[in-house]
Amino acid sequence: MNDVGEMPLVRRLVNGYMSRKISRACGQEIPDTQCGFRMVHRSIIPNLLGGTERFDYETEMLILASRAGCAIASSRSARFIPMKSAAFIPSVTPSVFLS
Repeated sequence: MNDVGEMPLVRRLVNGYMSRKISRACGQEIPDTQCGFRMVHRSIIPNLLGGTERFDYETEMLILASRAGCAIASSRSARFIPMKSAAFIPSVTPSVFLS
């Protein structure tokens, strides 16, 4: 969980708490389990098609991948945040890689 300066305190605390709990369930350290960015090797996609929907799928994906013996790595990736003036500000956000 990097670059959290604009995030409300309650959200920061909950995200940190959940990242620790989910990391423990996965048996791997995952700094930001709430990050929506995922890069998944196509060979493991069939193993990740669980029964959940919506927001809980991201968590289930991490747990299923861990149980299948996949390594989970995190990295920072660039993203762009549009401004009202139509300019773009580069920002960095965590990403999760499953392989």
